[in-house]
Amino acid sequence: MFDMGASIHSGADGATSARVDVGAGRRWAVKRHPLVNGREATFQHLVSEGADESERMPDLRRCERIRWPRAIIDALGTHRVVAWANERRGDRRVVIALPDFTYAVILADRGDHIMLWTAYVVDEAYRRKQMRAEWEKSGGEDPL
Repeated sequence: MFDMGASIHSGADGATSARVDVGAGRRWAVKRHPLVNGREATFQHLVSEGADESERMPDLRRCERIRWPRAIIDALGTHRVVAWANERRGDRRVVIALPDFTYAVILADRGDHIMLWTAYVVDEAYRRKQMRAEWEKSGGEDPL
């Protein structure tokens, strides 16, 4: 997933990572644990939905878009996406969204590394409006 022309390795924290240009040379990682059906936690978040980790259900729309997160991340710094930082549950997150806010990729900024957290279709108009307001409030500054 993160083969961006870089070497990939596993760190002591259990995260699979790679060096890439985006994020000031910080390493990229995916959340590996808990494994669900032999799949890494990040993969589960990319293809399923639900608040309770043990009861997440497959989401065909997420599965259909499994390649989108990479393209969205690669589009950072272009007019094709908008991005901003926010805080969720005490963690710094970076949201990268399509300009119409119908699809979002969420990254967790861990300081020395960036984790792909999840990605999803934004169905609800009120949620797209909230996201737009968050982005506008951020002033459009580079979140990484």
